[in-house]
Amino acid sequence: AKPLQTAVKLDGQTLELTRGESLGEALKRLPGVNSIQTGPAISKPVIHGMHSNRVLIFNSGVRIEGQQWGSEHAPEVDPFLANEISVVKGAASVQYGSDALGGVILVNQGDLNFHRHFSGNINVVGASNNRQGSFSGSIDGATKNETFAWRLQSTVKKGGNSRTPDYFLNNTGLNEINGSFTLGYKKKRTEAELFLSSFNTTIGIFEWAHIGSEADRYRLIANGRPFNDGVFTYDIGVPRQEVSHNLLKLKGKRYFSNNSTLTLAYNLQRNKREEYDLRRAGLSTVPAFDFRLTAQNLDLLYETFGSSVRTTYGVSTAIIVNNHVPGTSATPLIPNYDSFNPAAFLIKKIEKRNYELEAGIRYDYKHLNAAGYDRERNLYGGVHDFHNVSGSVGGLLHLSKTISIQSNLGLAWRPPTVNELYSRGLHHGSATVERGDENLSSEQGLKWINTLNLNTEKFSVQFNAYSNYIQNYIYLVFGGEFEEGWGGAFPVFRYKQTDALFLGADLFTSYQISENFSWNLKGALIRAKNRQDNTYLPMIPADRLDNSLRWGVADRKGKLHHPFLEFQHVFVARQNRFGASNEFAAPPAAYHLFNLSGGISRKVGENN
Repeated sequence: AKPLQTAVKLDGQTLELTRGESLGEALKRLPGVNSIQTGPAISKPVIHGMHSNRVLIFNSGVRIEGQQWGSEHAPEVDPFLANEISVVKGAASVQYGSDALGGVILVNQGDLNFHRHFSGNINVVGASNNRQGSFSGSIDGATKNETFAWRLQSTVKKGGNSRTPDYFLNNTGLNEINGSFTLGYKKKRTEAELFLSSFNTTIGIFEWAHIGSEADRYRLIANGRPFNDGVFTYDIGVPRQEVSHNLLKLKGKRYFSNNSTLTLAYNLQRNKREEYDLRRAGLSTVPAFDFRLTAQNLDLLYETFGSSVRTTYGVSTAIIVNNHVPGTSATPLIPNYDSFNPAAFLIKKIEKRNYELEAGIRYDYKHLNAAGYDRERNLYGGVHDFHNVSGSVGGLLHLSKTISIQSNLGLAWRPPTVNELYSRGLHHGSATVERGDENLSSEQGLKWINTLNLNTEKFSVQFNAYSNYIQNYIYLVFGGEFEEGWGGAFPVFRYKQTDALFLGADLFTSYQISENFSWNLKGALIRAKNRQDNTYLPMIPADRLDNSLRWGVADRKGKLHHPFLEFQHVFVARQNRFGASNEFAAPPAAYHLFNLSGGISRKVGENN
C-alpha cells in the first residue's frame, strides 16, 4: 500500500512527453524536483534540494543499489519500461528504508494483463541537438487459461556530441541498450512474479572537464567557453563511463480468508561501473575505476485489512558486497566494503469518509566493514555499526468535494556512506580529489511538509510548503587546495558535517481552457542554510518557473490517436545564495528556455 505522503507523478500523456529522456531529465517536469547535470548525458534527480544517497530509487518495487554516492553517477533505470513514475516528497524512511531524507522515486511498470492475449507498443524518438535516436518497444501476452501473463521490453539509445549555440561539447555522446522481462502467475489466492532487467550504458565525459593545471582552469573559466569549437561525432573517447546494472526479482503473494495478505520478495542486483581516463603508458584502455557490487534483499510483508483500518508489518534484510577489481594500475577512490542491514517496521492507516490518518515506526541496523590500500600502500578502513529509529505521522482532511489539506511529519536518518568516511583520491567522473572523514556521525532529519489540494472540473492546484532540519548534515567543502595528477590539477574537497535547515515551497496548477487547450504552471523555490555559521549550502537548485500551453485531441476515429502540440517556457533565476568558497566561478545569469514538442499515436492492430 502506498503511504500517506505528498506525492506527484508522471503518467499518461505527461509521461509520453518525456520518452527518450533520462530519468533525471524526465522528473524535472514535476514541481519540487530538479536535477544535477554533469554534462548533457548525466542527470541526477534532486528532491527538495536532496540527491544521491538521500533519495531512494525503486525500479518495479526493487530499491536500486549501485554506486549512487557519486553526484555524476546517473540512475541505472530505463524510464521506457514505466507506465508511471511517482515521487514521494516526504521523509519516507518508515516504509522504504533509511536514507530517504529527501524522498523516494518509484518507477513502476503497468500491471500485467491476464485477459489480453497479445498487445504491444513501439516508441521512436529523435532529438535534434545531439542527433539522438531512441527506439523502445514492448510486447505483452497471456495464456488462454488466464493463469500466466508476460511482458518483454527493450530500449536502444544513441546520441552524439551535444551543441551549444556557438560550439560542440566534445566527447559528450552516449550509447544505451536495455531490456526487461516480466512473468506473472495468478490463480485463486496466489500471485507470483519474476522480473529481470538489464541496463547498459556508455557515457562520454566532456573533454574539458579534466584541465592541465590550476592556471588553465581559471583561464578556461575566464574565457567562458572551451578553447576550440568542437565537432560533431558519435564516437566516445576518454574520459568516459561504462556502466551495467542487472536485476532479478522473485515475488510471491498469498491472500488469506481473514482479510490479510503475506508477501515475500527476494531480489539480486549486480552493478558494474568502469571509469576510463586519459592515462600514460597505454593505460587509457584500462579503467581507472572498476567497481563490482552485488546486493541481495529479502523482504517479508504482512498486511491486515479492516473496514477502515489497514496495518502493515514488515521485516527486511539487505546484504551488499562492493569490490574494486585489481589490475587497474590506479588507487581506488573508496575501499572495498561489505554491509549488512536488517530492519523491521510497523505502519497503521485509518481511512474514513472525510479523513485519513497514518502513523509508522521503523528500526534499522547497519553493519559496515571497509578495507583498502591508499596510494602509499597503507591499509585503511574500519568496522562501523549504526542503528536508529525512524517514524512518521500524517493526516489528510477533505474540507469539501474539491478541497483537501494534508500534513506529514517524518523523522529519518542516514548513516555515513563509504565514500564519505574513506574517500582518498581522484574522483574521475567529477574531476575532483575527495577526502573522507572516518569520524562522521549519522545524519538525523526531521521533515514537515504541508499540502493544499484543489480539484475542480477545469482547474486544479497543488501547493506544498516544507521545512527539513538535518542534524550532522554531510557535504563536500572546497578549501582552496589543488592536487597535481597525471590528468591535470584537481581541486581537493573534504567531507564535513553541520546542522542544516531547508525551507521551500512548490506549486502546480492546471487549467482546462477548452476541450482542446490546457495550461499548466509549475514553480519551486528552496532556501538551505548552514545553521552553525549562517552561510548558504552548496548545490542547491535556483528558483524555477515553468509554463506550458498544450493543444490536444482526446481521441479520434481511425488508426491515428491523441495528436498534440505543446509549447513550454522555463525560467530559471540566478542563484544568488551560495557559499563563495565552494565555487570556482559565479553562478550563471538567469535564463529562459523555450521548447516545442508534438506527437501522435498510431494503432497498428489489435488481438484480444
